[in-house]
Amino acid sequence: MAEKYTGVKFQIGKNALEKRPAAESNMDIVREMILCAKILSRFGWAPANAGNISARIKDGMLIKATGCEMGNLKPGDFTLVKEIDLEKFILKKAIGLKTPSSETPMHYLIYKERKDVNSVIHVHDEALLKKEVYEKLKINCTKREFPYGSKESAEAAFKVLRNKKIAILKNHGVVSVGVGVGDAMQNILEAHERILRL
Repeated sequence: MAEKYTGVKFQIGKNALEKRPAAESNMDIVREMILCAKILSRFGWAPANAGNISARIKDGMLIKATGCEMGNLKPGDFTLVKEIDLEKFILKKAIGLKTPSSETPMHYLIYKERKDVNSVIHVHDEALLKKEVYEKLKINCTKREFPYGSKESAEAAFKVLRNKKIAILKNHGVVSVGVGVGDAMQNILEAHERILRL
């Protein structure tokens, strides 16, 4: 991860974040996200507070809050995001005890445009970021590096993921999507296994 983390880059609208627990009525999916995040963290792909994980639910998307460690997540570390104005880059409506991940706009855009996707995971697997590796594996990569959490990064990620399961954010990380949380995680594990066979 080339850029130092400085917090979220989207604006939070007035009274947009309703401060109350968001995970209580979705504990099955939250438990699954916690487990998958722990597994990915153990591989070293989500150091400190890097990486994020989300799942589409009936009312929006549940996403890891900013500043929380993937390997040590609790139910209170998830925020339910209901609405983002992607043009103005403003969080309009959310429920949770904490601010949602800096990569919330990227997750939101993917869910908005891809109805087949119910989970998005973003990690920092350094092995997959090498050009010679992702090219051999035929994994799409953004044409250039963008600041994390930016509108440009979200749009570039969606563009390279348009009809794929996994993509690379140049010099930054890996984004995987799936019909479920386990499926999105499996895409990353399988890509990493393919490296070992190169």
